[in-house]
Amino acid sequence: MKSLGSAYRRVFFTLIPLIAFTVTAAGLFWMVSDYRNYRNDTEEIRETILGYENDIVQHEIERLKHYIESEIQYYKENDSVSSESLQQKIQETISNIRYHEEGYVFILKTDRTILHSASTQDPTGGQTIDTILRTAREHPEGAYVDYLWPRLSSPEIGHKTSYITFIPEWNWIIGAGYYHDDINQAIAERHKQVTARFLSRIWETFLFLLLASTLAMIFSRRSAHRLSADLESFVKDLETAVASDSSIPTEKLNLREFFHAAESINSILKTKQKAEKRVAESLREKETLLREVHHRTKNNLQIISSILSLQAPRIEVQQDKEIFEDCISRIHAMSLIHQHLYNSDMLSAIPVWQYTNNLISSLRTAFTSPGKTIDYEITIDSDIMFTIDKAIPFGLLLNETVSNSLKHAFTKQTEGLVTIALQQDEQKNTLSVCDTGRSDKSVLKKIQENKGSLGITLIYALAEQLNADVSVTVDTGVCWTFIFPIAN
Repeated sequence: MKSLGSAYRRVFFTLIPLIAFTVTAAGLFWMVSDYRNYRNDTEEIRETILGYENDIVQHEIERLKHYIESEIQYYKENDSVSSESLQQKIQETISNIRYHEEGYVFILKTDRTILHSASTQDPTGGQTIDTILRTAREHPEGAYVDYLWPRLSSPEIGHKTSYITFIPEWNWIIGAGYYHDDINQAIAERHKQVTARFLSRIWETFLFLLLASTLAMIFSRRSAHRLSADLESFVKDLETAVASDSSIPTEKLNLREFFHAAESINSILKTKQKAEKRVAESLREKETLLREVHHRTKNNLQIISSILSLQAPRIEVQQDKEIFEDCISRIHAMSLIHQHLYNSDMLSAIPVWQYTNNLISSLRTAFTSPGKTIDYEITIDSDIMFTIDKAIPFGLLLNETVSNSLKHAFTKQTEGLVTIALQQDEQKNTLSVCDTGRSDKSVLKKIQENKGSLGITLIYALAEQLNADVSVTVDTGVCWTFIFPIAN
């Protein structure tokens, strides 16, 4: 018995430190890994915020450039106002554009005249203006540029990144951007909090495990005679708890040392479960951020649509009013995509069938005329999903083709049918949009001859974004067919 007790003591003194060391090392390794994951999450949030800010300013400037070029083209074709009056009108419009707290659009002429900005003087002695002019010359189609410039709300000079583009007709350079301090401050504060919280938890866990291991070794001598049975039971319970991610039952443990060790390990397992919960919460935070991005984008598009809707009744020329209505329809088509992404469980893709039904409902409301009955037949598999980079050109393409049918196909009919079908196989998507409207061959010729008009031009441009082959036939109406690959 003395020899057996000595063996038990040797086994006990070997096993307890080994268990304590293993659990401590595993716990620390896991906590450090979790901390690194949180730091990676913070960097991903930074990249997401910067990408979102870049997209906002680039979209704002490209949209504004398109608007200015459209106004200039209209002025050239109609000669209704002077160029100076048109420039003054555009300047007034730009001066009212705001986003976030410090967001605005600036105008700089190539002769170094600042028409609109937070400051009419270059605080860097002309270096910033030189940089912007040089970038505009090298990249007239648009580019990002970094420089120092005062804030809109204060004379404080900050590091700013802007997206600029060139308007050659007026020798204008327009741009918009964001200040790095505004982004860095929020990210730095979050990183500081995450770092402090995790360092504290790692240290507390280390101390707790060290204390538990020390106590287990101190009391090992007093429990040597009960080691054999309890050790075997304890090892089995430990294996079961680790394998099933549960806790070690403590009610059947006779030795206090095993009881404390079991409590320590259970605490580690609970800490692991809590940490996994924190990881899940972190993922939910990222999901919330992406939802907020889509929600704000949808709201911004709806604001633009509302502004255009308020302006449309004041337009007396019917052709101009139709242009406004077309713009509102296109903006709504894009807004619906972000609304679906915001409401969807999947933040990266939308169900095409549901989106198409909502879009057609909007078009039915917008283009329905009294005395006309237009039916719609939609054939789309409910499992088909499109990511945002494919959903936007798809939605705009659908908007253009269906709008053209509603505006032009049933001018001499009181009844009609618009069919929309999307079929998908392993390699390609096939979209067809057909109507039962005008079916004479002159319609096909008119479509081909009017390929330079805005609606037809948009259809072919959007099809090109989808890498789609386009065909149009005229039989019992106009039928568009687009075949584009599953993956771009």
